[in-house]
Amino acid sequence: MSDPLSKFVELFAVTLVMATTTFISSIAPIKFFKLSSSNLTYLTIFSMGLLIGTALLIVLPEGIEVLNEGMYKLTSLTIGLPILIGFILMFIVDKYVTHDDKILYQSTTSSSSDESIPSTIQSILQSSITLGLLVHAAVDGVSLGSSFADDDITLQFVMIIALIVHKIPTAFSLGTILSKEGLEDKLILVHVVLFALSTPVSTWITFVIIGFLNTNIEFVTGLLLLFSSGTFLYVVYHVINEFEDGLFEDGSGGDGSSGRGSSGGSDGSTVVDDRRKKKNIFVALVGLVIPLLLSLIKE
Repeated sequence: MSDPLSKFVELFAVTLVMATTTFISSIAPIKFFKLSSSNLTYLTIFSMGLLIGTALLIVLPEGIEVLNEGMYKLTSLTIGLPILIGFILMFIVDKYVTHDDKILYQSTTSSSSDESIPSTIQSILQSSITLGLLVHAAVDGVSLGSSFADDDITLQFVMIIALIVHKIPTAFSLGTILSKEGLEDKLILVHVVLFALSTPVSTWITFVIIGFLNTNIEFVTGLLLLFSSGTFLYVVYHVINEFEDGLFEDGSGGDGSSGRGSSGGSDGSTVVDDRRKKKNIFVALVGLVIPLLLSLIKE
């Protein structure tokens, strides 16, 4: 088997495994677990912790490491500017593009119950978490494709491990949060399929482009990873902003009860709400610790 053919087969196997594991991890919360409303709440909090830990402990360091290994000068501007641009871009998309699509989507679905292609596209455009993670997954593909275009076997192995390590918890979080947002299972399936395919597709596009151009895009890859870190951080911010009041305020157990809204406001109810809040915080902290352990495995 010739070397180019061997690399082709290896890359095909890697992207196939990555797409499969990402898809399974994404649909696991809605297909493999029968969750009550309160358990879904805990799982969502856990997923929020996973996203924050993954963004800070895995995704962001990846971009810095790529630039550092390429012997590029690291400055606050080199590192901070791509992150800021990614965050601002997602902020604009969320506040303007997705907001307008939500209004259009609601007006469309109110007059028709058909699951048409336009309504499916609108459901994707109105989801900040899906858009942000799609951008991030595509950038992952750029880094993976560029590593396979290089002859450094160690770089390829490290990149594969790094991507798999953070893709599984990210995919799990995506499926959980989309379910918590009340999206229909059919639409969730479309979202997670796109997410599962985003990295393999961008991997092959990058691999082919580098092969034709016969060039090294390590610097660009590092900047793109930092850019995707900014989009990832906005996804974390968006999720926390959307769910924090409902998940961490008193009486938020996912069972429809509210300590502040109950008649009498008894001390017993207050104690239960306080315990629930502490449990929610503990679950979030557990989610934060998982990426730390995964990052140690990667090392």
